[in-house]
Amino acid sequence: MSNRRNHTRKSTSDYFLLYEVGPNILMGRIMDLTTKGAMIMCETDIVTNVTVPCRLALPRMIGLVRNIFFEARIIWCRKHDKWDWYEAGLEIHNIEDDQLGIMEEIVAEWSEKSSSLPEISG
Repeated sequence: MSNRRNHTRKSTSDYFLLYEVGPNILMGRIMDLTTKGAMIMCETDIVTNVTVPCRLALPRMIGLVRNIFFEARIIWCRKHDKWDWYEAGLEIHNIEDDQLGIMEEIVAEWSEKSSSLPEISG
């Protein structure tokens, strides 16, 4: 698989959980993030090439917001080669401007903390 990312993603040790809106099913934990895409760690294999409505649960309030809503296209999913979980790559779509601004704040905050965390380029 070719690496098609064109934004530098930032890793986090914080718990940002991603849910599918509607059934309110936990999809996984955000492992790295940009305003264009993310990688999540999940317990099971998830269907690819589908778009799902998502809710990113923030671990704390940012302004008056506790959740960010958007659609995510599941690009790929594979079992981790060493651990008992799956990883999935998502493209982010249809996010409101105000929520996009909050996501930009989160990515910027992770950038400030990243001096002690590995940077994932692509």
